[in-house]
Amino acid sequence: MAFTVLGEAFLLMGFALLAAAEPSGSLRIADVMAALPGSPWRDAALALTIAGFGLKIALVPMHGWMPLAYTAAPIPAATVLSGAAVKAGVIGLIRFLPFESALPGWGDALVVLGLFSAFYGVATGSRNKIRRRCWPTQALARWA
Repeated sequence: MAFTVLGEAFLLMGFALLAAAEPSGSLRIADVMAALPGSPWRDAALALTIAGFGLKIALVPMHGWMPLAYTAAPIPAATVLSGAAVKAGVIGLIRFLPFESALPGWGDALVVLGLFSAFYGVATGSRNKIRRRCWPTQALARWA
């Protein structure tokens, strides 16, 4: 629960910085993302947005909640966590990344985080003997 609230707080702060960067006051995602490269809060907004969605999809530095949630939840709830929640985080991250403009360093950092998350998920999932603890690490490998 604490990780969910922390992720939502990161997303709220990131979205507020994204909205503040748009000079005409529009809240359309396309307008906000088009104004991002010229924003003085560009790096902070991207860092908070990536951290918020990273907690949702459990990228490796922010993955500590996932094995605990999967083993404590009933199997149907764990299945929903494995599917819908992680997919929603990936879709949100893709939607709020500025693909139209080159932002040096951010793409490389996300590639490194994704690759590390995928290989970490496979490595920890393959040596784990409890099947319910394998689900979160395999979700890391699938969606990173």
